Amino acid sequence: MKLADESEAIAALFNAIFFIRAIEDHQRNLGSPIVSSLRDAVGDKRGRTVQQLVSNQLELVTQEAIPKNLLDFELLDRFDQLDAECLVELVSDFYENRFAPYAFDFSLMSKHALSRIYERYISILRPVEIFQKTLFSSTDAVTESPRRDLGEVYTPQYIARFFVRFLQENMSPARFRGIRAIDPACGSGMFLRTLLEIQCDPSRIRDIDQTASQAFQNISGIDVEPNAIKAARLSLCLLHLVLTGKFPQSDLKIECANAIEVFNQREIREEYDAVIANPPYVRWENVPEKWHQLLLDYLAQDVSGRPDLYLAFIKIAIENVAPNGFLLFVIPHTFLLSSNAKGIRDRIFKQFWIRHLVDLSAVNVFESASSYPILLIAERKQEGVAEAPAFITKCTAFIGEALQAALAERKESNDFYSVYSVSQSFFSNSEWRMLSPKDYELARKIDLLPRLDTLFSVNQGVNSGADSVFLRPVGDVPNAERRVYVPLLRDREMERYRIPDDVSSLMFYPFEGDRLLDEKELQDIAPDTWAYLERNYETLSRRSSTLKGSLPWWRPERPRVPSSILRPKLVGPHLILFPKFSFDVAGIYCVSRTIFLTHRGDEEIGLWYLLAVLNSSIGHWQIATQSHRVQFRIACETGANGLMRS
Repeated sequence: MKLADESEAIAALFNAIFFIRAIEDHQRNLGSPIVSSLRDAVGDKRGRTVQQLVSNQLELVTQEAIPKNLLDFELLDRFDQLDAECLVELVSDFYENRFAPYAFDFSLMSKHALSRIYERYISILRPVEIFQKTLFSSTDAVTESPRRDLGEVYTPQYIARFFVRFLQENMSPARFRGIRAIDPACGSGMFLRTLLEIQCDPSRIRDIDQTASQAFQNISGIDVEPNAIKAARLSLCLLHLVLTGKFPQSDLKIECANAIEVFNQREIREEYDAVIANPPYVRWENVPEKWHQLLLDYLAQDVSGRPDLYLAFIKIAIENVAPNGFLLFVIPHTFLLSSNAKGIRDRIFKQFWIRHLVDLSAVNVFESASSYPILLIAERKQEGVAEAPAFITKCTAFIGEALQAALAERKESNDFYSVYSVSQSFFSNSEWRMLSPKDYELARKIDLLPRLDTLFSVNQGVNSGADSVFLRPVGDVPNAERRVYVPLLRDREMERYRIPDDVSSLMFYPFEGDRLLDEKELQDIAPDTWAYLERNYETLSRRSSTLKGSLPWWRPERPRVPSSILRPKLVGPHLILFPKFSFDVAGIYCVSRTIFLTHRGDEEIGLWYLLAVLNSSIGHWQIATQSHRVQFRIACETGANGLMRS
């Protein structure tokens, strides 16, 4: 048998044993004695196959016809090769185990057990590479490893209960019981089963049969992994059997398929009351190549760059949640900041109210998984419904208490978690940074302040295109021709606050007011300069802009008009190792390539304030840490003392 076939057979066997054991323990808890257990049946095999033993025991404990797609009975024939003693020992471990100091009760742990089956036993068995010489072939050694390449990481129950409890507390009882929900990456069905358990709580429901019938028909699950689908069907059928005493009367809507393909092919938009999922966290480079084009086609303009797989599942939710319905997702922390997710974040901001954002990135939520999870709950906007507040929860410990405080929308902060609210406008930012309450309040106040570009213009200096020709030592230029030159302030000559008394260079700058001189005017006004330019004709004529015919050979490439640069301005060096900004109060100097700042209203006092900020330690820190964003923000208070903060 191939390893994949062995894996499926093992999954089928353990699914069957867990299912039978859960029913046996449930019947025992109800006071119904079990005439013969699976262990008894295996001990008295009498030539029967494993398939016969399992199917007979199921009929005995359920007294119900077994649904056709519940178990893969055919795969159980693989275990007929086991001798009777081995089979008895295997099954007996599910009744009592010498390593467990307590009695098993699978009716209580069935949900967790079935999820663990998927994680532990349904995973593909992979050969282990052994690099030393051994007595036996290395191909005989195998290990269990979950399909991390497909993002198979399973959700703790407290997350599932948090999502479902939120739905319960934000819907009317009738709507909650009839909720139409889908999990497009359902795995072993943790979310769906938790939803059904709370919907069909016997202590709260009078007509459990009718409620269960409606609730089970209203849920849907999709997963690409066939063994996960089998575990999900088994888990939900077991729940239905425990609740009502019988199997579901119609097939469950649990489908083995690629959810992206399913929704990409649907022409009519679905309207679910809730889309709930822990989608696969798979980076583009690890997405199976056969899915690449499907992923790109489905996400289309909603993402930029190479999309990660989980983004497609969020889009499924965005496009299929009904008005006033909910999107409930476990997502990686990178979603809040990554550029390729910006389009999806923008759609959520425009179409949804963010209700909860829970940061669990500091907690080990998923065993051995290097992910940093965030819980996102969003409600689709509905016309006429007022904006809802968004609650941020940051947690480092005591997850249960933190989630309870979040559900109660109780603002509090301690050493282990903090819960606070923000306005929906917080999510209009290009990145969703989850700040502490104090940092958020500071950021909110800063966002209310004017941007630098509302008060000042940030510009780049002249780019001559041939500095070796157009930049000349002061002594090389005749005094009579200085009118076609301007003093050049080089980076190394800049000082903090002040401009030097003298500079070493002049820049060729052929302007009359803001008008560029033509060739004849230049020859008449500055004949020595024209002769100098002609001597450098070969260098100047080889410039690309000259070769293209867009620039006369003798002109600087990108000179700024005098009125934009020869005015009061702040200048700074191109590379800033420490604060070194100067104020050209008279506006007589030109700078090359580096930045210069001018006040939009030509207010000298405003430039003095900005100069102080830029030369301060905090101003330098702000530039050093934020310059990659090419943005600066300042606050301007024009009171008696006039303060400016960066």
